[in-house]
Amino acid sequence: MRIGIAYDCCYPCTIGGAERWYRSLAEHLARRGHEVEYLTLQAWPTGTPPSMAGVSVASLGARWTHNDHRVRLANAVRFQRALASHVAANPDRYDVIHTSCLPYVTMPALSAAASRSSSVLVVDWWEVLSETWWRTTGGMLGARAGERAQERAARVDHIPLAYAELHASRLRSLRPLRDPVRISGIYEESVAARPTDAPEPYVVYAGRLTADKQVERLIPALELARVARPELGLRIIGDGPERDRLAHLIDASAARGAISFSGFVDEAQLSSTLAGATAMVLPSAREGYGLIVLDAISRGTPAVVARGSESAATERIVAGVNGVIAPSADPRDLAAAMLAVISGGDDLRRSTRTWWAANRNDLLIDHGVDQIISVYVHARGLRR
Repeated sequence: MRIGIAYDCCYPCTIGGAERWYRSLAEHLARRGHEVEYLTLQAWPTGTPPSMAGVSVASLGARWTHNDHRVRLANAVRFQRALASHVAANPDRYDVIHTSCLPYVTMPALSAAASRSSSVLVVDWWEVLSETWWRTTGGMLGARAGERAQERAARVDHIPLAYAELHASRLRSLRPLRDPVRISGIYEESVAARPTDAPEPYVVYAGRLTADKQVERLIPALELARVARPELGLRIIGDGPERDRLAHLIDASAARGAISFSGFVDEAQLSSTLAGATAMVLPSAREGYGLIVLDAISRGTPAVVARGSESAATERIVAGVNGVIAPSADPRDLAAAMLAVISGGDDLRRSTRTWWAANRNDLLIDHGVDQIISVYVHARGLRR
């Protein structure tokens, strides 16, 4: 099949879970003999685009690089509009266009372009946001506009895929006559690090530094946890618009000497940092999947994940087996969850490894690609 994998970001030019997924998906499809083109915005210097094994990379425009969530949203909107125009101008170029549901506002135009072409439109529904979320973040008018855009996107013609039950169930309520296809395999094992029964006394956060991630709550949580465990430290790995504010909060913290703060690191360093940690901690208010949870668990490191109405990351946790679910991202709850992992000790690390061994095959990308190719083939058959 001729497949267009379309996302405005391209790993490793930009770093995030979705970037990793779309690159891995493209490369795995190419390995299986499909003709794959990765469509994106150019975030690399003028010249050769990033190399992907067996995949051609095509830019549909230049990426604005200012580190701000509004610029990121503007990039996504520009890209999806350019993608709709590209599909309309090349109606016979692809058998499948596979992209993200975000931003919702551009989905109707993309669906219309695909319906007039030879392409089946397959869409990853990473998130379906609640009414409460829209009203909290957008005010009354912004909330209604966001909800309507989400509803319209759900109802246009496309094949929906979902990766978490939280968002699958919400999507069913928006389009009750068509269930999304649940995909279980997403994780790409890349750089391995040997699990250890003798972790160092630190917890680690790795990911974007945005308001949704609530990383600032880890600072007072660490201060509280250090009352009982004064040896405990915190390592923050990542970058984003909250970086400067976090740096100021760390400087003002009584635990500043126990906190290290770096930008994004290479895969080998991230792997060793996760493997050697007491726990990985994710206080995020909003997670479509929570890939970093599997990054930790696959290395034998338990995860602490905060419960939140917009976070599907807790779906990766079996409490007391591969980690701890904090009731909220309140620093007191996070501190208690960190201490619970420490109390779990070697037994919790062993059960984390056992859980991963039992669930690994279903969670690996090879299984997910099998599922997705079946979706492509079925959808193409319906179009003939």
